[in-house]
Amino acid sequence: MCTRQVLWALVVCVLVSCGGGSGDLPPVRPSGTVSGNAMAAAIQDGRIAVYALGRNGKGALLGTTTTDAQGHFSLDLRAPSQPVLIELSGGRYVEEANGVTVNVAEGQVLRAVARYQSGRPLSVMVTPLTHLAAALAEYRVAQGSDPGTAVDTALRTVEQAFGMPVTDVLPQDISAPAAGAAKLSVPYTYGFFLAALSSFAEWVNGQNNVPAHTVYTSLSLCQVMYNDIRSDGVLDGRGLNKAGDAIMDLALGTVALNQDVYRIAIAQHLLAVSAGAQNKTGLGRNDLLDVARSFSTSTSPLFGGKAPADTSAFAPGIVPKLAAGSTFNGIYNFAVDITGVLGAEHVSFDVDGVAVGDALDPAHPALDIDTRGYADGKHRVGVTATDFLGLSNHQVFTYRFNNVFVDVTSAPASNHSPFTLTGTYGDNGFGFKSLTVQGKAVTPNADQTWSAQVNLTLGRNHIPIVLETQQGASASSDAIVDYDVGLPAITAAGHGDGCFSNGNGGCDVQPLADRNENAPLYIETDHTELAGVAVTRTALSDNAIPFFALTANDPLSNGVGTPADQLKVRLQYEKNGNVIVPWFALTAVNGEYLLPLATELLSDAWLRSAPTDIQALRVEVEDLAGNITSALFTFKVDFVVAPFAMDAVVDSGGAVFAGTAFTNRASLYNTTVTVEEYPFANTTGKGFYISPGDNSVHDVDNLIDQLVRENKVRLKSATEWRAGFVENVLQYDQCPSLPQDGSGADKWTPVTQVLNYAGGGVWNPVAVPDATFGSTKSVSTDNPTAPSPSAWSQVADFDATYASGSATISPGLQLTYAYDYISSLPSFSKPAAVRNWKFVDATGAETDCPDVNFLQQREVYSYQPEPGYPQNIASTMHDGASFVTSGFTVFDVTANAPITPLSGWYLIPAGHAVVVRKQVTLPALTLHNDTDVADPGTFTSYTPHLYDHTLTWTIDRSMTMDVAHDGGTGNLFSMTSRQVQAGVGTASYQLSR
Repeated sequence: MCTRQVLWALVVCVLVSCGGGSGDLPPVRPSGTVSGNAMAAAIQDGRIAVYALGRNGKGALLGTTTTDAQGHFSLDLRAPSQPVLIELSGGRYVEEANGVTVNVAEGQVLRAVARYQSGRPLSVMVTPLTHLAAALAEYRVAQGSDPGTAVDTALRTVEQAFGMPVTDVLPQDISAPAAGAAKLSVPYTYGFFLAALSSFAEWVNGQNNVPAHTVYTSLSLCQVMYNDIRSDGVLDGRGLNKAGDAIMDLALGTVALNQDVYRIAIAQHLLAVSAGAQNKTGLGRNDLLDVARSFSTSTSPLFGGKAPADTSAFAPGIVPKLAAGSTFNGIYNFAVDITGVLGAEHVSFDVDGVAVGDALDPAHPALDIDTRGYADGKHRVGVTATDFLGLSNHQVFTYRFNNVFVDVTSAPASNHSPFTLTGTYGDNGFGFKSLTVQGKAVTPNADQTWSAQVNLTLGRNHIPIVLETQQGASASSDAIVDYDVGLPAITAAGHGDGCFSNGNGGCDVQPLADRNENAPLYIETDHTELAGVAVTRTALSDNAIPFFALTANDPLSNGVGTPADQLKVRLQYEKNGNVIVPWFALTAVNGEYLLPLATELLSDAWLRSAPTDIQALRVEVEDLAGNITSALFTFKVDFVVAPFAMDAVVDSGGAVFAGTAFTNRASLYNTTVTVEEYPFANTTGKGFYISPGDNSVHDVDNLIDQLVRENKVRLKSATEWRAGFVENVLQYDQCPSLPQDGSGADKWTPVTQVLNYAGGGVWNPVAVPDATFGSTKSVSTDNPTAPSPSAWSQVADFDATYASGSATISPGLQLTYAYDYISSLPSFSKPAAVRNWKFVDATGAETDCPDVNFLQQREVYSYQPEPGYPQNIASTMHDGASFVTSGFTVFDVTANAPITPLSGWYLIPAGHAVVVRKQVTLPALTLHNDTDVADPGTFTSYTPHLYDHTLTWTIDRSMTMDVAHDGGTGNLFSMTSRQVQAGVGTASYQLSR
C-alpha cells in the first residue's frame, strides 16, 4: 500500500503517460512539511504516523517517519487541507524524575491533533498534554462534532487547563542545564509539567511496591488519562471498561483516580521535581509555586468545571521517629519524618495543645522538648505540617514524660531463644547506678542504649527490667516478648473466574483453583493489562481479568500471634521455575490480597509465553517473630489475539490489466500478479503473527471469435434401369440372348419404364422407382464427389406372370415360350424376359432354352446442396482455465517496508498499518490470431479460424488469516491461532479487442 502522497504521485505519472495535455490533468497538490518533536522527555526512534481525522474518527494514513535522538521528526505531505491525527509509537525516552531510560511499550501511543493546510508547513508537538487534547477531540468527533471544530475546542480546553499552548511550543528538558540564568517561560513550564507526570508515575510505582518506572511510566499514565477523557470528555477518573460498553472507575493499581488526584498530584509533583536532583535548569520550587497552586485549584472544563473537594487527603504525612507511647525526659530532640510528595514547607510543634515552636529545617523537622517543665505522666505532642500548596495536616502522638525511664526498642516477638532484648534509658542527671534485665545485670552503652540476652519460653514472656540511679531514683518496665514458633497461614479467599481453553477454540468459565495446570487460561490480548482497572473484586470481575485472592493471618500458637495488619506479605513471579519478578511487598485491599493476572503484576515477560509454560505466583507471609509460610499459585495462559477490524478489500489487479494492451496479452501469461489487497491496522495493542491462506479457485475465460466455411448436402440415390430386348425370339435355332451391336458387344437399352404382363391380356407399365435422399451431412468442400454407381443387378421378378406365345415356324417346327417386360404394345414388341422357351422339330426332337431376364438396375449417387450452402459461418467459443492463489506478501505501511515471513508467518507490530497482498500466477492460454476472422473477404477455409476477442479473469476475493499472538522467540508454533475472514464475492478483470 502506498502512502497518500506516493499514491498521488503515481496517479499523476499515469495521467501524464497517457499523453493528455496539461489542461486535462487535475492540479498537483503542493507539498507541505509536518514537523515537530515527540516529548516525554525526547522520544527517540519513535514511529510517527499522520492520519486524516474525519467524522468517523481516525482515517486514512497520510505519511510516516521516525524521530531522531532529540525526538524531532519531519515529513513531506501531499494532502488536502483537513484535521489530522498524529500518532507516535515505539521508541525510548528518559524519565525526567529520575533519569531512568524506558521504552515506549508495545501498544502505547502518544497522540496530537492539528489542522493541516495543504502546501503549508505544520509544526506540532506530540506530548502527554497533546495526547489529552487528542482524546478530547476524538470524543467530540464521536459525539457528532465537526472534526475541525473538535480539534480547535480540544486544544483551547487543554491550553486553558495547563495555562499554555501545547502543540506549538517545544518543551524544555529540565534535566539539561540552562545556557544562562533561566527565567520561567512557557517552554520551561511545559517541561516541568512533563517532568511532573514522570514524578507522579514514579510515585505510583512506590504506592504499588514496585521499582520506579517499571510498571507505571509516563506513557502508561498517559494511556489511562487518554481513556479517561476519550470516554466522557472529562478528566475525572472515569473511563471505558475492557469491553468498551460501560464506564468504570479508573485506578493505577492501588491508586484511585479522580479530578482532585489529577490536580493535586500533578501540582505536588510539579513542585517536587522543581526541588529534585534531576532539575538542572536553575529554577526552583518558588518559581513554580504560582503555576502549581493555580493548577491545583483549576476549574477548567477539562476537570468538569468542578472546584476541588476537600484536599486533606493530599496533605503531608507525619511519622515520629520515636514510637508513640514511648517515654523520654530532659531536653529531648523530638524529630519526625514528613511523608508525601512535597514534604513540608512549614512544620510546627505543640505540647498538650500549646505551641512550643517551629522546625528550623522543614526538610528535617525536629524541636527540643524540655520535659522538666511538665509533670511526669502522659502528654500529647502535636505536629502540624504544611506543604508548598498550603495543604496542612495536624497529628497528635501520646508519650510519657518521666525523670527516670527505661524503654525497649527490640522486636516484640521472636521465634528463637535466647533472644537479644534492646532498649534505651534515661536518668535525667541522677547518675546511672545499675540496670538489670530478667534479674541479670546489664552494662549499658555510652549512648544510653543497652542490650541483653534473655531466655524465652513458648508463649508470652514478661521480662522485668529495673533501672536504678545514684540518687535513688529508679524506673522499672515489664517488657513483653512473644516466643512464637507457630507458622502464619495463607488462605485462598475465593479466586476470580477464568475462562479455561477447551481445545475447540473456545473456553469454559470457572473459578481459578490454587493450582491450574491442566488447561491454560484463554486470555485475549486486550485483557492482559489492568490499564486503569482498579484492583478490586468487582472491577476485576467486571473486566474479565482473572485473579487469585488470599488472606494472611497468624493463628495463635501458645496463646501468641501477629495481628493480620502487621504481617509482612510479599510476592515473587516465576515461570517454568525461573524467577521473573523478584520479591516485592503486597498491600491488602479490604483485608485481602488480590493478585490480578495482568502485566502490571507480572511484567511484560508473561506475554512471551507458550500455553504449556507453568506460571507461578509464590507468596510468602512473615510474622513479627520471623516465621515464614509460603504458598504457590500456578496457571498456564493461552494468549489469543483480540478481535480487530479488516478494512475494505482493494481490487488492485486492475492497474496491471489496464496497463496491458490486448495485443500484448501473452505477456500476462505465466506472470505473477497482485490481484487483491487486504489492508488493516493492528489495533489490539500487541504484536501478532498472521499466516494468510486461500483455498478458493479463480478462473480465466477466453471468448474467441470463430469463422469456418460450411457446406451441407444430402445424398441423392437414383435408380437406373436398362433392358436387353431379345431380338432373336423367333429364331428357332437359337436360344434367347442379348442383342449385339455392330461391334459384337451386348446391347442394352436405358429405360425408365417397361410394360409388365399382369395376366388376362393386360399389360401394366412399371416405372423406375423415385430417387431417395439421405439425411443432411456436412462436407468440407464446395463440390463434393459422390460415390460411384453401384453394379448392375437383375431386377427382381415383379409378379412371376408371363404372357404366352407360340409360333409355327415351318411345318414340323413348333415354338412355344412365355415372355414379359416389353417396351410398348405394338403387334409385337421385343421382350426383356423370356422363359419356358421350347421348340419341337419335325422329328419331334425338343429343344429347351434357359430362362433369361435382361432387365437390370443400379443405383446412381449425387449430392444435392442444402439451400444457402456453402456459406461462411461466424460464431464464438470459450476457452479457459482454473487456477489457484500462488502466494501472499505482507507490506508494513507504517514502517514502509515489506515484512519477511517466518515459515509462512508474518509479524505485525502493535499499532502498525499493513496490507496483505494476494498473488496469482496467470495461466497461459493458446493465442488465436487469425485476422481473416475479422475481415472474412474471400474466406474459403473449411478448417475453423480463431481470433481472441475478450479475456476475463475472475478472482475470488476471499482470504483467511490464521492469527497468533507473539508469544516470544520459539513459541510461535505452539500458540493458539484464531481465524479471520476477509473478502466477499469476486473481482473481474478484462482485456478486449
